Amino acid sequence: MEGRRANVYRDGQLAGRLVGDGRTITFAYEERFDAEHAARETGIATSLPFGSPASSIGLPPFFANLLPEGRRLTVLRSRLKASLDDELALLLGAGSDPVGDICPVAPDTEPWAATSLMDPAAPELVSFRELFERSIAGEIADSALPGVQDKISGSMVSFPVRGRSKSGYFILKLNPEDKPTLVANEAFFMAMAGDCGLEVPPTRVVRDRDGEPGLLVQRFDRAVSPGGTVSRLHVEDACQLAGLYPGAKYDMGVHRLFEVVLPHVHAYEVAFLELVRLHAFSYLIANGDLHAKNVSLLWRTQTGPAVSPAYDLLSTLPYGDQHMALSLNGRDQSWRRKDFVWLADRFGVAPALVEQTLDRLLLRAALWFERTAEAGLSPKQTAHLTNTMRNRAMDLA
Repeated sequence: MEGRRANVYRDGQLAGRLVGDGRTITFAYEERFDAEHAARETGIATSLPFGSPASSIGLPPFFANLLPEGRRLTVLRSRLKASLDDELALLLGAGSDPVGDICPVAPDTEPWAATSLMDPAAPELVSFRELFERSIAGEIADSALPGVQDKISGSMVSFPVRGRSKSGYFILKLNPEDKPTLVANEAFFMAMAGDCGLEVPPTRVVRDRDGEPGLLVQRFDRAVSPGGTVSRLHVEDACQLAGLYPGAKYDMGVHRLFEVVLPHVHAYEVAFLELVRLHAFSYLIANGDLHAKNVSLLWRTQTGPAVSPAYDLLSTLPYGDQHMALSLNGRDQSWRRKDFVWLADRFGVAPALVEQTLDRLLLRAALWFERTAEAGLSPKQTAHLTNTMRNRAMDLA
């Protein structure tokens, strides 16, 4: 990373620079940006306040959490001939349209250099696999997205796509070869989540020219006006909010996650109940992948920071994982209603509101128990999942 630099933009404005000297990487604000914004803002990220430069052995945590993971990171390292500790090179090589409104690019590169991958209205004209291979080979400019990885949400192949004109920005998720049901799994549980009262982005199954299914998820960090103007919305996951590196995403308990997220929200009680819905729903469906990077805040234009729409919701039970990613009251399974009531007491929210939230969630969820065959699993897996969901509903009753 010696002598390597990156310009950091927020929307179209140069906000600061990342500079590597062979030992550390330092982020410092541009004086002009600092002068224009410091009086009314805290910084471009919660962990990057205006004032003294931020230095660390690797990338500062906010930027480290923008790096891809899994297969994309492996291919990126190979293409760049970069080691894992050359994080600045990996960040610059990952693409120029990352999640949120902050874009680090090489000094000679324009931010937000996006390329239309496909028309979401006509997926049958392309091959999803060819698009993915092009994106990991570096042929697609707008491929920097931390969800672009082999994730169980981690083994799902995911990459961003941009529609033409006013159709918007999306993430396209594909089945990995060893888990051919993940698209159907996530499609089912995203639909169920929306019906159960969680806010979820528009999501639908599409097929390419070869008949391969993909899950097309609209990006909630991009808003396109009727006139076609794109607004990029700020997003931070719980690791970024806490100033932690992505490797710590499983180390934060549910109570600590609430402590990290809630001080930043505009509507405290609303956000608390949305977090309760998200965690209770994930427990109900045996989603063992609700870690700290799968909980985010979205800085909405009109209302300020709020819990983002839910994402990466699927059941990990069919793949052998029945444990929750984060512990609640010291347990990663066997959660109970009283655990969520305990959270209400801890965070100053009326327990009756939590009880009502859980009642409504369970009432709607019960309508989906007989529909689990739609998740694309084998009859044996479907029966096991249905029984587990019924038992967990009793845990939360």
